[in-house]
Amino acid sequence: MEQYFEKMNNKYIEKYYPNRSVFEKVAKSMKKGSMFAYIFFGLLIIGSIAGAVWIINQNISYQQSGDLDMAETGTIIAWFFGIFALLMLVPIVVTVLRNKKKSSDWMAICAKKSKLNETQLKEFEQQAMSSDSYILKLEKGSTAAVTGILTRDYVYLGDLSLTVIRCEDIASVCIVDVVSTSTTNNHTIKTHDLAIKILSKEKVEAESVVNNVSGKALIELLLERNPNINTFDGKVLKEREYLRYRDSESV
Repeated sequence: MEQYFEKMNNKYIEKYYPNRSVFEKVAKSMKKGSMFAYIFFGLLIIGSIAGAVWIINQNISYQQSGDLDMAETGTIIAWFFGIFALLMLVPIVVTVLRNKKKSSDWMAICAKKSKLNETQLKEFEQQAMSSDSYILKLEKGSTAAVTGILTRDYVYLGDLSLTVIRCEDIASVCIVDVVSTSTTNNHTIKTHDLAIKILSKEKVEAESVVNNVSGKALIELLLERNPNINTFDGKVLKEREYLRYRDSESV
């Protein structure tokens, strides 16, 4: 199980949690990941502006030659490029605002999402750096940027929604067969992936892609912390079965 679960250790802490803070690492990861957004949307803006300038220059030539129809069409295209460039500013502004968030801001976001208070999340961070915590690498090839943490009392799957759940609050945990569809050459292709779904009594949900081995192993660890968790007898649920349970009043 070492490829999926690793005990927290000083070497790992020094490399990924130098400030011994999970939310400090989240803040840094968000900023690091933003570089792609800046480059991608920046190139789209530059390309749009270049296209608009080229069209405007062509319009001048069309007007000088008396080709008013082409000049009118060029004006519409130039406006399209200009509006597109402005729209591409939106994700950049969103990214800039996100990068201004500090670890305390991400903790507040997590608290709201997880329905926990600041004291509980600080306890989670403290426990996360203990030697009895597990680093969760539930999917083969998981990197430090997407790993979760299981402490004595809390579980965090490293999901983008930034959800931490107290083990004593877990109502159910199960493996779900998630089906996604794509269409290629008029043929619909169905892809099956396994995901572990953790649901609290307050209906706070956390999930992560897993395989059959890592998913079942995590369930066993969670049962050690809370033997009252509903595991559906280890059955792999279909997505509609899980959603029916999640949305029911029986949780």
